[in-house]
Amino acid sequence: MPRSTAATPSPTAYQRALRRLARRDHSVAELRRALVERDHEPAEVEAALERLQRERYLDDAGFAERFARSRMQHQGLGRLRVRQGLRQRG
Repeated sequence: MPRSTAATPSPTAYQRALRRLARRDHSVAELRRALVERDHEPAEVEAALERLQRERYLDDAGFAERFARSRMQHQGLGRLRVRQGLRQRG
């Protein structure tokens, strides 16, 4: 069956962020960088990030805790390596 020739609207910053969060946790800085790289307007990005935080889909403290626990338990990394990884992610 042929596809429709109508252009599909590009996803909003909020939709794109939700898709990324469905795959794995992200820090606010990681998501901001990713959305800006996808050419979303800075105001749209900030609004999406605020909404995600308000809805509790995005939480830097929770992200840091889960990231650290995972790296230390499953990859055997030490505290310094975990801190380095967290700094890289914002």
